[in-house]
Amino acid sequence: MSNAELLHDNLLIGAGVTLGGGTWSLPVTNLLTRAMVAQPARCTAIATPGAATVTIDFGEDVSISRWAVFHITASLGGSTYRLRASSTSGHAGDLLDTGFQPIFRGTSPSMSLPWEHPGWWYGLPREKDVTGYPRHLVIAIPATKARWWSVEFSDPTNPAGYLDLGYMIAGTPISFEHNFDLGRRRGRTSRSIIEMTPGGGQIIDRRRAVRSHSMTWSMLSVAEASTIYDLAQNRDGVDLVLFIPDPDLLDAASIRDVFPARLVGSIGEMSRTGDGLWTVSVTLEELIA
Repeated sequence: MSNAELLHDNLLIGAGVTLGGGTWSLPVTNLLTRAMVAQPARCTAIATPGAATVTIDFGEDVSISRWAVFHITASLGGSTYRLRASSTSGHAGDLLDTGFQPIFRGTSPSMSLPWEHPGWWYGLPREKDVTGYPRHLVIAIPATKARWWSVEFSDPTNPAGYLDLGYMIAGTPISFEHNFDLGRRRGRTSRSIIEMTPGGGQIIDRRRAVRSHSMTWSMLSVAEASTIYDLAQNRDGVDLVLFIPDPDLLDAASIRDVFPARLVGSIGEMSRTGDGLWTVSVTLEELIA
């Protein structure tokens, strides 16, 4: 198990960043708005690999090891992405090229799926089994320094005929020498509204539940604890944070464990518990819209 990561500094937000490419019916600038579902970027050219492309010019070389796209409406089977980093604007000198990869990989043991299910060999879940989970794409790459980047998407079997991208973040996460303590809690709060009529019938407004993570780091140096304290001070329960509990299990656990969130509760409070040791508890609540 590798140590958990917190990605919060979105390098896509800032001077010199440009986004473009593809055939977009909703503006690609929506990729950086917090209204991820209400204001997505929407591309209608998704049948051909490379037609739906987001290009970024940072204006200077930047080092990146994690990319994420939240609330992506890609189909479970047949959708792909390709991430490229280059030393030239025309990608004549690629420093990184992932090639086309499936957006969704195996998340379920094959033996838990019906034999006739088309995703049995790949461990792809059935649509009805993951309908309660928003779909996110998280890409882990070796730290790469480049000025020009591009992310290409294709989804020829998407029944909607278009692809929505809710929010995109890229950067380098923070991690600590010692991982969080045993006892991390994966929470879930139901938001569905159930009313009972005078006759005893039920009127149900079903809504997607909100997930959460709660964990404690108790072996932090003062510098490490201050990093979380500063993160909480700057994000203040408003701005987005991505928590990755175990990067080694990113593909298998991504549907259930990795999602955009905000810090809640008594966020980032530091407590000295030993000689040079500090404890910080963190709770993150899912952003679903």
